[in-house]
Amino acid sequence: MSRRARQQLLRVIAGGFLVGLSGGLLLVRSQAGVPEGVYQAVELADAGSIVGEVLRPSGEGETEEFPVNKDFAACGKEPRHIEWVRVKDGRLLDAVVFIDRIGSGKPFSAAEDTVALRQTHCSFEPQLQIVRDGGNLELRNLDPVMHSARIYEVIQSARRQILNAVQDRDADPISTVIGATRGNAVKIECGVHDFMYAWIFVARNPYYAVVDDRGVFHIDNVPAGTYRLRAWHGRLGYRETKVVISAREQSHVEFIY
Repeated sequence: MSRRARQQLLRVIAGGFLVGLSGGLLLVRSQAGVPEGVYQAVELADAGSIVGEVLRPSGEGETEEFPVNKDFAACGKEPRHIEWVRVKDGRLLDAVVFIDRIGSGKPFSAAEDTVALRQTHCSFEPQLQIVRDGGNLELRNLDPVMHSARIYEVIQSARRQILNAVQDRDADPISTVIGATRGNAVKIECGVHDFMYAWIFVARNPYYAVVDDRGVFHIDNVPAGTYRLRAWHGRLGYRETKVVISAREQSHVEFIY
């Protein structure tokens, strides 16, 4: 091989992965280096899919008890038992699995542009949902008491405040833009009732799935390529692995917490 040919080959290798095929070389495009925040919807042909489970072999959950000491008409008087970690038959619940840094593929759905969070019976509902990066959150207080929603991005051990909003009874809904500068986690707490919380996962692309009640996930219409696949749980953090997607084939992945 000539010097010029070797230089051209090195430039190809720098832009993707090379695998052997019938004595030749096939370039498989890698999207791991695509900058975050840059995503384009394109038509797909011969896409693959990912299916798998998020496992918790220890079966260990985590529950914390909080006393209720005010606003009994709305909150009740019984202590609240908050399940920070829920496990069923060795499978972790409330986890999100997603492809990190994929530049193009299937489109977002309209439902990912705006999500609603209700404050009812002194709880945030739902306690986990997905919003597109830069999408809108609508906050509604349906209780006959005041709530104070504190919304912030979780960046490892640090916090970045997004909104601190006091809503009295019968207050108008509050709308705010939700975005994450690093990571994907946004947490909502109430400054009046310390047992109220919810999580929002901020999606930079539509390749994600919330595990079902068996800890199983499925991500479809994935372009062929090699990706970093990550799992996230609000209490337990991230896990990650590499996954190779082939056209019209299904890849199986397990995460262990």
